[in-house]
Amino acid sequence: MESMISMYDVVFMSGIIFGLVAIVKSFGLKKKWLQITSILFGIAMGCVYLSPSLSDIKYGVLAGIIAGLMASGLYDSSKNKQ
Repeated sequence: MESMISMYDVVFMSGIIFGLVAIVKSFGLKKKWLQITSILFGIAMGCVYLSPSLSDIKYGVLAGIIAGLMASGLYDSSKNKQ
């Protein structure tokens, strides 16, 4: 089995997480919980999307945390700062 995390998969997951967090935000989630929500979505996606192809679940969790942090950074950088 492969034990390497593909950065393409992490970037793909961060885009999906960004969209999911935007949907959750539209339901009225407070802004202070958006980063935590993106990390939790990332961990869930890493376990579901990457863990079956990896030899150990810890790589899926790690990739999920990275994708969640990337998605929250993408959200923060896309906000209009005035």
